Amino acid sequence: MHSLRAHLLLLVLGVSYPVFAMAGGGLNLIGIEEQNRAEPVAPLVSGQPATLQFLPPPDSSASDLIPRFLQLAGSVARPLTVEAVVLPNDADPRVLRLRCTPPTVKRVTRLQLWLGQSGPVELLVFPATEKREDLVPLAEALAASRLSLVVCGRSRELRAYLRAQALEFEDLGTDAPDHLAPDTVLLGELGHEDWERLVRDPRTPANARLLAFVSDPVLLPGVYAQPVAPGGVVATKITLPLVPLLPTDPRARETLHLLLLQTLPAAPR
Repeated sequence: MHSLRAHLLLLVLGVSYPVFAMAGGGLNLIGIEEQNRAEPVAPLVSGQPATLQFLPPPDSSASDLIPRFLQLAGSVARPLTVEAVVLPNDADPRVLRLRCTPPTVKRVTRLQLWLGQSGPVELLVFPATEKREDLVPLAEALAASRLSLVVCGRSRELRAYLRAQALEFEDLGTDAPDHLAPDTVLLGELGHEDWERLVRDPRTPANARLLAFVSDPVLLPGVYAQPVAPGGVVATKITLPLVPLLPTDPRARETLHLLLLQTLPAAPR
């Protein structure tokens, strides 16, 4: 949970954003109407309808493309009943639209979708509730850490996410603070100069944390942690495009949840 204190963590999330996410069997997932992008593994949310767009094989007919789903558990796959319907597409008749409602799950669950004999397309279904059996709630972890959360930057999406997690925070507005305050976690968007200034500040107390979204063209998209002199505080630079994806992509929310958990110190004993 706290490996960020000792190691450089690089999480690359496939940010090339392919227009076509290729699947086996001649079936190509090209988008999810409720999201901004398509990936080889489509992220869906339990109970929230999603409209998948496909380019079916050119020799297929609509009557052949009957949807069926499999739930994967290790090497085992079992049939799963999922509410799904094929919709018309007046804008482009070449593109097939499939409206489906993912099943209720308590943990992240892998599915396969077949349309007739075409597929499979990989799907990931995330639990819809904030109270997760497989994740420590952020509000509980923040309370146990005895730190206060401070937010800066322009992102409304970030603030909306934190409120959805029932997290109380001090909002500094768009500008970065002059220095890191004791007993706080600073979370937000920083320019390169503000990042360098804060991580090099000799006044930084040992019990402060920094988790910042920084645009850095020199680095691959990822998550980078470094100690801050002189107190050994860990500052974490995130160059992944997580913030704009928070409203629509459950993987972005999952990633930020885990990064916050890793940044918080263990509860005092």
